[in-house]
Amino acid sequence: MSQRGQHQRNSRVAAVLATFVLLAAACSGADPSGDDIADDASSAPPTTTATESNNADAGESPTTAPPSADASPAPGGSEADAAILSDLPGVVAWRSAEGDIVTSSPGGTDREVWSSGDEFLSMQPTWAAEERVLAWSRSSVDNAEVATANVETGETTIVPTSNPPFYLSWSPDADRLLGLRNGIGGLETVFVDIDQQAVDTASFGQPFFSDWSSNDSLVAASSGLVIVDIDVNDLSVDIRDIDAPLGVLQTPVVLSGGDVIATTATIDSNEVSRITVDGTRTALASTDGPVVLSLSPDETRLAVLTIPVEGETEFISFTPGDARAQSELVQGELTELPAGVVSIIDLETGAIRSRSETDVVALNWSPTGDHLGLLRFRANELQWLFGDADDERSPAVESATFRPTTEFARSYLPFMDQYDRSSTWWSPDGLAFVFAGTTFGREGIWIDRIDDEVGPAFFAEGDIAFWSS
Repeated sequence: MSQRGQHQRNSRVAAVLATFVLLAAACSGADPSGDDIADDASSAPPTTTATESNNADAGESPTTAPPSADASPAPGGSEADAAILSDLPGVVAWRSAEGDIVTSSPGGTDREVWSSGDEFLSMQPTWAAEERVLAWSRSSVDNAEVATANVETGETTIVPTSNPPFYLSWSPDADRLLGLRNGIGGLETVFVDIDQQAVDTASFGQPFFSDWSSNDSLVAASSGLVIVDIDVNDLSVDIRDIDAPLGVLQTPVVLSGGDVIATTATIDSNEVSRITVDGTRTALASTDGPVVLSLSPDETRLAVLTIPVEGETEFISFTPGDARAQSELVQGELTELPAGVVSIIDLETGAIRSRSETDVVALNWSPTGDHLGLLRFRANELQWLFGDADDERSPAVESATFRPTTEFARSYLPFMDQYDRSSTWWSPDGLAFVFAGTTFGREGIWIDRIDDEVGPAFFAEGDIAFWSS
């Protein structure tokens, strides 16, 4: 890419980030200048005096005694709320108003406090995809650590680290975590080996927007320019030989066969492309804005969303496949859509279906693949919509509008496509959704069942929450 092209791209990245900062500030009521959050540890973890542990002491056990159980309902939840939620599966993890890392059943029973807010600044509760093992990052005056807890056995593990990661993502086999953290030389990408209690640095000074492959290697958009495959065992890096730089601020989607879907930059736009291991590209769509991509759990459908950037006109147009694909476009003819509208591409047939909702800024598939959670921005508030993934013409189920917590608005909202790869707000059966914010005049964690018309039920005092598988 030429120096001029790189400058234009950097300006585009800055514009996208500025848009999300303003959106987050508008939703949370924070100062858009960022002055009120500049010193927050979740966005810039403090440097600590802990020593990196790349070779755990064989004499030290990673297991500590589990916290004492508290079988009472989640604090603040009413009996009526607990009754509505009691039959939902899985476990909810959240950060409480006191800064504790807590888990419980959706009905509030089997409550455990795994990390005390009196001792640690804890953040990033992150579930492993196939196991009920929770990880989080925490720091104190003397230590920085990555902690994990198996909520079924009570086993916990502590991995010392020189600085607490501000982003975590489990590998598919749950034996290690990807972490992003601030280091002496700038941003660091690290792998946290849970069994060995080791932390290995994979790169310095460049953001990796990444997704795990099925063989536990990491596929990342490095510096927004190239796709790299990283072997977590020896930290070797292979650069995919593609004939174009990557598009603006996007997290790639990795298919189990090794193909990657990402945006590549052209002179006039971004192309949503399917890229094979050897670098061969197939264009799926073209857009003049940053794109959010989300893959269905069965890998057959790709949800595509162009994000609007303030002061610019964004659209997305699709590359029609066969006659069936063309006939299934909205209204049978539409080939171009404005930003903020979600389309679903059938990766097997090329068929494209678009939903009618507008002003969407993020999305998250249900674990069952039959619904899409669509986060809509309206009048300085957010609202989750739950759209039928198989019937684009059916109205979405609407949750209550809410003002997000400061933690969600600042640390999660600007990077929702990355969190789409590492976390879920959905219950395992796809019937309920958890979110954090202020609605009905009360701030906290709320759970909304999409199979009733009751609306969200209050769950707990806290500022961020996620559901286990």
